[in-house]
Amino acid sequence: IAHIGGRCTKMDEPHALDSCDRNGEAMQYLEKLPAGTIDAFFAGHTHANMAHYVNGVPTVQGLPMSREFSTVELWIDTEKNRVTKSEIRPHTMICSFVYEGTNHCDPRTAPKGARLVPRTFAGQTIQPDARVAATLDPYLRRVAAKRDEKLGIRSGELFVRNYSAESPLGNLIADALRRSTGADVALMNSGGIRSELPRGDLTYGDLFAVSPFDNYPAMVIMTGAQLIEVLRNTTTGARGIMQVSGIKYTFDASKKGLERFVGATLDDGRPLEPEKLYSVIMPDFIAMGGDGADAVMNAIPKDRITIHYAAPLRDVLVAELKKLNGEPLEPKVEGRIRVLNAPAR
Repeated sequence: IAHIGGRCTKMDEPHALDSCDRNGEAMQYLEKLPAGTIDAFFAGHTHANMAHYVNGVPTVQGLPMSREFSTVELWIDTEKNRVTKSEIRPHTMICSFVYEGTNHCDPRTAPKGARLVPRTFAGQTIQPDARVAATLDPYLRRVAAKRDEKLGIRSGELFVRNYSAESPLGNLIADALRRSTGADVALMNSGGIRSELPRGDLTYGDLFAVSPFDNYPAMVIMTGAQLIEVLRNTTTGARGIMQVSGIKYTFDASKKGLERFVGATLDDGRPLEPEKLYSVIMPDFIAMGGDGADAVMNAIPKDRITIHYAAPLRDVLVAELKKLNGEPLEPKVEGRIRVLNAPAR
């Protein structure tokens, strides 16, 4: 069972891999394993389906957000202690009712005129467990209260995010991180911004949706050359770019890989000095090498990386925005990230 995923579009023939992304991590991993190393593989991470035999291994991956689960049946020879046969069951949507003749409850793919019938699995009707529901109820009430908590922060307009260009929400977060520590520069990976910030009076749930991961601020002391290399390695097009504060940079979207990066300066236009040390605040995910920063971060001495575990990123953001004393937040894009030859929208 691993947080290593794949992506296939056809589930009707488990031995046909023509609909699968052969470059996916799960596919590459399984195809390199010696035959017979493992008996089954449960994949994750890519939010896509798999129900296929890869290099002889039954491999399954259900849809995300607890929408369905996967089952593999194994026949075991207990005397020889080995699996003799396997079968991949169809993915099972987690719902009390399904459309008759199907295994799903998604109205978008329901057969015309189909009626809902009780869901059964392995001969039993799927129903919520009253004891589990009763156990969870007080915790769900506490979560709901925290989710709906008014923060005294108001957004004048919708703050949008952007995976491949400067965004108002990216600027807001990067500025808040930088102010909270007084760092020279702030970096925020676009992939860590998971929702837009709505207009109006904000709740804790709004900020949680923006930053749902339990990442923490990390202060990294790095040279100007290392900072440039981080930006170079994170503008290759393989992932989302870095949202920034205290710095400006340019990349060329028409080029590929490391050649996309053009240059960077401090926000006042002064060049970054290659040997000078700068304090850079970022999510610990990046400090630990995430999103393409590993080549640089692995070369930085550990005593130059400090992770602040007092509060997760979203709580740091909340605290900084509260300091505005109710002044409405207004989106801004200031040319911090210049994209040459950007594709037309």
